[in-house]
Amino acid sequence: MKLLIGGSSSKFFHLQEFVNALEELNVECKLVFDADYANGFPSRKLGTWLTTNSKFNDLISNFKPTSFWSGGYKKRNTLACSP
Repeated sequence: MKLLIGGSSSKFFHLQEFVNALEELNVECKLVFDADYANGFPSRKLGTWLTTNSKFNDLISNFKPTSFWSGGYKKRNTLACSP
């Protein structure tokens, strides 16, 4: 399994501990700063609403995760898996 994890700077330390624990279980992980790949929606920058995110697409193409987790939101975390 390859897990892509994105998180905010305030949670990065704890997410790194999570990644370390998963890697001990032979789960390949990549931890990224979520703001490097997404502005959030809606953004005040109207020009970003309709553009493709090539940096994110490159990350997905190169790492090829089987699932991803975003720990940057306070009320809701997301976990998605591909079949």
